Amino acid sequence: IYTSGTTGRSKGVELTHKNLVWNAVQGQTIHRVNRYDRCLSFLPMSHVYEFTIDFTMQIMNGSCVYYLGKPPTVSALLPAFAKVRPTIVCSVPMIIEKLYKNKVMPEINGNRLLSRLYKIPLFRKIINRKAGKKLKAVFGGWLQFFGIGGAKVDEQVEWFMKEAKFPYAIGYGLTETSPLLAGSGPANTIPGAIGGILEGVDLAVLDPNPETMVGEIIARGPNVMKGYYKDPALTKAAFTT
Repeated sequence: IYTSGTTGRSKGVELTHKNLVWNAVQGQTIHRVNRYDRCLSFLPMSHVYEFTIDFTMQIMNGSCVYYLGKPPTVSALLPAFAKVRPTIVCSVPMIIEKLYKNKVMPEINGNRLLSRLYKIPLFRKIINRKAGKKLKAVFGGWLQFFGIGGAKVDEQVEWFMKEAKFPYAIGYGLTETSPLLAGSGPANTIPGAIGGILEGVDLAVLDPNPETMVGEIIARGPNVMKGYYKDPALTKAAFTT
């Protein structure tokens, strides 16, 4: 599976069946999938996030997967949500950020009283709770798990989801780790946090800055890739002892 190339040239990542299946099994510790679930899939299957979480994990546990079959624009997604009424949706931040910007906030800002009350924390939470119920209805009314991965979600949008009691979940990982390293289910999300480390995975910060504690994150576990395709030098550079 090739990386997206957002931080450099695209690289072929060699993932074993064990890497992928182990990661899909561990995903169950974040949210249990069963044969009564309906998953609406619209991310590219060439991305390991989609392949492991929206495909492998679903079929291993009997979930019914529906494929959008077209680019995931808002105009394409809304009728699909209404028809499928998914219990599970895995997405990237852009989707929920667009819905927040184009559907949630215009209703609040378009009402003079609501827009004033929204500036008061107590009333903001009440308004967000009601907006969250409407947003859940947009997804068909049955949504139990809205997974977000691939990039950092906007802070304001995440706080809205938390206050709205929208069932979002955060996952952290990369192509080279099949992809999940850490994550949290809807009941345990904390804004700004990536969730708990998967059991069996070790994470550490290499050479952290003494003041900021920022450094390179290194990972070890059954989900770590075999290496980069036909690139032994790059593979050697990626691993440490």
